[in-house]
Amino acid sequence: MQHTSEFALRVDFPAQAPTGHPPSGPRLTVLVDGVDVIGAATGQVGWSPDVVLSDDSPFLPSRPGDRIAIYHCACPADGCGVVAPMMRKIVGQLWWMDFRSYTGVFDGPRAIAEIPPDAGERLQVPTLIFDDEQYRAEVARAIAAWRDTAQQLSA
Repeated sequence: MQHTSEFALRVDFPAQAPTGHPPSGPRLTVLVDGVDVIGAATGQVGWSPDVVLSDDSPFLPSRPGDRIAIYHCACPADGCGVVAPMMRKIVGQLWWMDFRSYTGVFDGPRAIAEIPPDAGERLQVPTLIFDDEQYRAEVARAIAAWRDTAQQLSA
């Protein structure tokens, strides 16, 4: 049996934007066993929770082999660089595998066109394996928590 990691989502409110970039709002950070391994490996940031924490969240793959952009360049340009693993459910587990970097293929978490299997630059991020039940429960928890937070922020 493969080692499964604990999956968690955290909304961060950055005090300041990365050097050379305009200020940004809240960002969703992906934690693997409590650590932002993807951001640390790539220098990229998570999407706004408004973009990814909804009932049709891209974090809940709808097709086998979905490739979803989970992090993106900190600049404000649409279509700039993204980190997009392939997500695949395998016997009660959700695998994030074959992490790749793309430019101009995504304008949000989902691709704007079909992506050839060997396109993009392969990244040195290991395959991550999550218990499917724990993963889906965490996405549901994060969606509910963000709804509450968004309501408080707009009040």
